[in-house]
Amino acid sequence: MKHRGILFICLALFALISDAYSQKGISIRPYFRAGINLLPPSLEDLDYIGDWSDATVKKNPMVIGAGSQFLLQKNGIGLGIDIGAGTLFSNKVIYDEGVGTATNLDQQYSIYILFLAEYKLGEIFFIQGGLGPHISPWYWEYYYASNNYSDVENWDSGVAVKFAIMAAAGAEFPINPKVNLFLLGKLDGIFQYGLMLPLTVNIGVSFRL
Repeated sequence: MKHRGILFICLALFALISDAYSQKGISIRPYFRAGINLLPPSLEDLDYIGDWSDATVKKNPMVIGAGSQFLLQKNGIGLGIDIGAGTLFSNKVIYDEGVGTATNLDQQYSIYILFLAEYKLGEIFFIQGGLGPHISPWYWEYYYASNNYSDVENWDSGVAVKFAIMAAAGAEFPINPKVNLFLLGKLDGIFQYGLMLPLTVNIGVSFRL
């Protein structure tokens, strides 16, 4: 209920802003994003119990995804939403038990809806801040391969909803009066496993209606 309340507030605020800005400029910015999760979860965060120092841990903190911003703009100030999805991290933990090898795979993704504010710094550059929910589907898989016993496979999945904040700085380079090249450096703070910090470069096209 708490997370639904956050989402409802964000959408209600956007509806109010849309009405107030109904006669102003609208920008739509579809983008692709790539970067790295600066604070991926540890094995302890992922509920691995015991001593795993002898295990081989292959971490992939790459963040890849896509999204779009929708902004209502007036006098250098923009208000709107940032919607997107992508990866957050994946881990593979491999443990050799002599007669067999146990492999654990952890993967997590993110679907985000952030309430967004933007301030122009001249004609090209701007800064942004935002907040809202990150809906994070996760997947865990276990596989045990052995020459002496039957292989064992298990899996589990679920969805976590966590609050997040965002800070960004970017630029728009004119292609024509209605279309700009859109570049953005973005840092998200997702309050899960303590804190995750995906840092991404976002590139796309901005359409002004």
